[in-house]
Amino acid sequence: MDRAGVISEQWQERLQRYSPRLVPQAPRRASVMVLLAETEQGPELLLTQRSLHLETHPGEVSLPGGSVELADASLYHTALRETQEEAGLRQEPRYLGQLDSLYARSGIEVSAFVSLLPERPELEACPEEVAALFWMPVAELLEKPPEYKWFERNGRQWRVPFFYYQGWTIWGMTGMILVNFVNVIQHSQWPGFHEEWTANPMDGD
Repeated sequence: MDRAGVISEQWQERLQRYSPRLVPQAPRRASVMVLLAETEQGPELLLTQRSLHLETHPGEVSLPGGSVELADASLYHTALRETQEEAGLRQEPRYLGQLDSLYARSGIEVSAFVSLLPERPELEACPEEVAALFWMPVAELLEKPPEYKWFERNGRQWRVPFFYYQGWTIWGMTGMILVNFVNVIQHSQWPGFHEEWTANPMDGD
């Protein structure tokens, strides 16, 4: 077995053992996918650039995902369906595990899942939702911790991670989920997000 396959088996074991920390359920829910693909150089993960015409976070880098629909069998199937719609995914990835959940600034509860493909597929972005698709080697994430910046909102300080890759800036909720992912698969202790984001920002004080 090649090195990439051995690594992914180790990650799978850690992801399967991981007990995700979940925030209380919100009226509005969404799911995102950390989609991995094996390559000769090692696993890579899929990222999208949101369409410049979207009302929320236009042009930002994100993980494929979106809001739960009534027909979705589970939160994981929400993430899978959205990945299929946004990126034209046709293969069925192998489920690896669930990461922590958190609230978006809008109060939406966001769940995150990890899945794996045996090779990098041909994809096609949905132009209404996605301006670009790109793959980032997981080794780039493991190389060094992200840069952390502080933001003030509602009188509180919020620590947000930033990753940089080939001209792309990956931050905000996507950065937080990737920190969680690395902490799980590598037993790292990078500053996370969950303790700071357990209160729904839309709830009253």
